[in-house]
Amino acid sequence: MNKTMTRLGGVLAGGALLLAVGGQAHAATGQPPSWTTKPQRPVVRVIDGDTIVVGVGGTTEHVRLIGIDTPETGECHAREATLHLNHVLRGKLVRLESDPSQGNRDRYGRLLRYVRMPSGTNLNKYMLGEGHAREYTYAAAYRYQASFKTDERKARTAHRGLWGACPAKPPAPPVQSWMDLDCRDFATQRGAQGYFTARGGSRTRNVDGLDGNANGIACEALP
Repeated sequence: MNKTMTRLGGVLAGGALLLAVGGQAHAATGQPPSWTTKPQRPVVRVIDGDTIVVGVGGTTEHVRLIGIDTPETGECHAREATLHLNHVLRGKLVRLESDPSQGNRDRYGRLLRYVRMPSGTNLNKYMLGEGHAREYTYAAAYRYQASFKTDERKARTAHRGLWGACPAKPPAPPVQSWMDLDCRDFATQRGAQGYFTARGGSRTRNVDGLDGNANGIACEALP
């Protein structure tokens, strides 16, 4: 059994523990975790490492995984991330967990969700831990942001997945806005990210030089 599958087994076992802890919380509060009450949805197709299609009633919905970003088609490790996600989800039923801080859909009409495996494993978190995705904060902080950042850091340190396979990207050349701000002009990362995103910032458009490592996240050192 290879190391990836061993880790997958550990994560799935951890998911079982998560369900048990959730059951204890239910006993204490009378309320189960919100995602445990959601209907199970069949996975119809994997589009790429961060987007899937699930069956909903008599139709299908595209689902964009919150808090992660995988390489685009043609980029280093894009194929590997997609294949791995397809392997993990093949024949599975999943539950979809929403996050009010992120809204219901993105600008492409995709549902924004955390995907829960039958064991309770948070699939978004799993992809980060295996090194198949980068942590991604679009504009507002999300429910699991702190733990996702920790998982990305551990995967990067261990050179898992894309962190071991792909050369580090230099930051994109700065694109100076008329305001020409820098990180010390913001009190929080959320504020910096909102400014960065509103002015068209991305992994390839480094507005005011706020993104130091070409991951589309501004001023990561801020609280």
